[in-house]
Amino acid sequence: MNNQFEKLVSNPNFGNVRVWAHERNLIEKGDVQTQAIKLFEEFGELCGSVLKNKRDVLIDSVGDMIVVMINICEIKNGIKMEDHILKIAKDEESKNDMLSNIGYNVYLLSKPAANILTPINNIVSSLCLICKLEGLEISDCLDFAYNEIKDRTGKMVDGNFVKD
Repeated sequence: MNNQFEKLVSNPNFGNVRVWAHERNLIEKGDVQTQAIKLFEEFGELCGSVLKNKRDVLIDSVGDMIVVMINICEIKNGIKMEDHILKIAKDEESKNDMLSNIGYNVYLLSKPAANILTPINNIVSSLCLICKLEGLEISDCLDFAYNEIKDRTGKMVDGNFVKD
C-alpha cells in the first residue's frame, strides 16, 4: 500500500490536472457542490465496475475520482491534495466496505460547510485499497484519467463543464 501511496502523491499529473481545470474555467466558475455531484457520478461508475468485474471501467472511474477531488481541493482555496492526503492502510476491509466508506465520504463532501480534507483522505485510502485488491496502481489510474481529459474541450454552463 505504501508504494501505491508514494507513487500517487509524487505523480506529476496532479499539476497537469490543475492546469487543465484552470484552462477550462472549472476552478474559477465551478463550486465544491457541483464537483461533489460529479464525484457521486464517478462513484456510481466505480460501484458498477466492481459489481460487474470490469477492470477497464474501474481504472477509469478511480482516475476520474482523483481528478474530481483535485478540482475540489483547488476550488477550496488552492489546496494541493497531494500535500494533504495521508497514508492510511485498512487491509482487513473488503471492497464492499471500501465502497460504502467512499459513498459516505462523497456525501460529506457535498455539504456546503464540509471540511474537505478528512473525506478526501478517507476516499483516497479506500481507492488505494481497492486498487491493491485489483492488482492496480492508483497512480496509473490518475495517468489514465488525465490522458483521457487532457485534450478535451468544452465550456462551463451553470457551474458544470460541458464537453464539446
